[in-house]
Amino acid sequence: MTHAAKISSVKENRNSLSDHIRKAWGLPEDEYIEQAISELGSVLLDFGFITAWHSLKAESAMKGVELSNEQHHLVDQLEKFSSELLDELLRIQSPRELRDDCRIIGLLHYIQTVGRDLPPNIAELAALPRDAFDNYILTSLISRDHITTIRVMEVLKGSTRLSESYQHYISSYSSPLVHRNHRIASQSKKSISPWREISEAIDSLVEVVSYIHDMQYSDAKSICDQVLAVLPNLQEAKFLNRVIEHYHSSVYDKPDIDPLMLYGSEVLGISWSDVWDKYKNTDNIREYINNIMSMKAFDVSLYNRAQFLTIQCKYQDEMYESLWKEVEALNDNLIRVSQYDVFSLTAFATRLEGLSTMPVNYNKYEDSILNHITFITGLPGPHFSRLRSWLAKSEDVACMYSDQVLKGMAQYVYDKFEEKYPSSIEQLDTDDLLQLRKIYLLHLAFCYGDRQIERIIDIIPSGFKHIGLLSLIFPEAKFIAIHPNLYDHLKYSFMSLFGFDSSHANATMSELVGYAYDYSLIIDRWKKHLGSKLDYVNLDIFKLSDYDDLKNLIIPESANIKLMDIKPTLEMPKRPKVSIENVESKLLEFVDDINEINEKVNMLKGA
Repeated sequence: MTHAAKISSVKENRNSLSDHIRKAWGLPEDEYIEQAISELGSVLLDFGFITAWHSLKAESAMKGVELSNEQHHLVDQLEKFSSELLDELLRIQSPRELRDDCRIIGLLHYIQTVGRDLPPNIAELAALPRDAFDNYILTSLISRDHITTIRVMEVLKGSTRLSESYQHYISSYSSPLVHRNHRIASQSKKSISPWREISEAIDSLVEVVSYIHDMQYSDAKSICDQVLAVLPNLQEAKFLNRVIEHYHSSVYDKPDIDPLMLYGSEVLGISWSDVWDKYKNTDNIREYINNIMSMKAFDVSLYNRAQFLTIQCKYQDEMYESLWKEVEALNDNLIRVSQYDVFSLTAFATRLEGLSTMPVNYNKYEDSILNHITFITGLPGPHFSRLRSWLAKSEDVACMYSDQVLKGMAQYVYDKFEEKYPSSIEQLDTDDLLQLRKIYLLHLAFCYGDRQIERIIDIIPSGFKHIGLLSLIFPEAKFIAIHPNLYDHLKYSFMSLFGFDSSHANATMSELVGYAYDYSLIIDRWKKHLGSKLDYVNLDIFKLSDYDDLKNLIIPESANIKLMDIKPTLEMPKRPKVSIENVESKLLEFVDDINEINEKVNMLKGA
């Protein structure tokens, strides 16, 4: 029997995959549990969607239903021979049967999930039709492995109306900024698919996640109930409904925090320091962690959050051996879904060398709030969220987290000048600068449109790349780079301790060091261009007595803005009670690189 024959060992199904899925979603729950789950599992495997089957298996286990031994055996075979099966399917000349096209996508999804290499030129080899992609999107609403789905769609260069609607939903799910943008523009993006009930469901899910981001759980629940009334077994809607009920209930003390927060949400103003500070005050943190884990979603961000909280508990309980196992498990998850480009910062630093002189913005702007901005950047850590908590208590200050907005502003320059950014900022004209100021002002208006403010403090941990662009757009702006102790930053980021995490790079020590090295090159070059406009704070030698100096750096004395007398905790955390040898040995491999980074960064103060 050939490898391709193995995938056909399931009984042939006359109806299409989409028909089976939509029919199962619309059945009453008892009929779905008794008949449809097992049949749907068989069909998913016949079409090669292994990951969706695993999600269905978890769901069936919650209902007390076991999928057949035949299905389990077939999954073992598909996973074992996935690469060989994919090669055989790709040798079938297009046009293929829709079933074979779906099998190609399903196997690609699995191969991406386990981190294996894909065949070169896979998009050209596969040449998949729109129907295959539409079926794939439906299975992704079962598997909830959204990160991998988006990546596979990019690799295959596949785009349909349904896939665009799905990606809009995932963007709304992943970031509060998306639905805020649409509110600002008074836009409502309607979903389009071959099936009316699916289009309407996706539109409703976008509304649901928008309400969840804003923690308006009653409104979210009302719309989610409407979706489940039509499609009572739609896995994505059932998961969101569990999230709503979990956070809206009063059984446990719930933290006031966005429950759809993804790993890496420092850029959204929610750091892992905030997460721990708020979750640890729940009635029973360990029971609460188990409650999160029991939500049975394939979405890895949910498990990452629970693992992060578990790491903090293990450290607190001095259970260092099991703590290290949790660190390894979390890092494995992060690496598996990471989309971090290890060469992006290096390439940016190289292009920055092409900027010989810093252009000057001679335009005169009216005395508006945009003339009173301080941007704060630096190596990521909990010091940013703590600083934000301190600054945000002032009625006169708009405390922003604009990393995501800044990416969009930089993309404007990328698109206009054929990706020659940052050296291309020399070509920005008056109209370009006005347009970029308008983009920033719209986001400011959304967040603080009802407040009378005197100064903007914008914390942009990953925005150090764009300091030069911001200096050109806002010629009156001040810039501050805050640097933690590099050894501690690397150690705690790798271990996800004390509010640090590896979301800015990747969960390997080499890439964390690489990020810090490229950061030091870029910040050094911007310092040479901006001179005294860019100030430097070294947290390694920061003392409580330095807070007045820090305040005057952030807010000039002439601004007459009062801040809370209670100072933020910016000092680095105390070192672990015992040396955790696993991470110490990793750091020793990079001693020379770390010393070089420290030397370059510490020279900034005297530059």
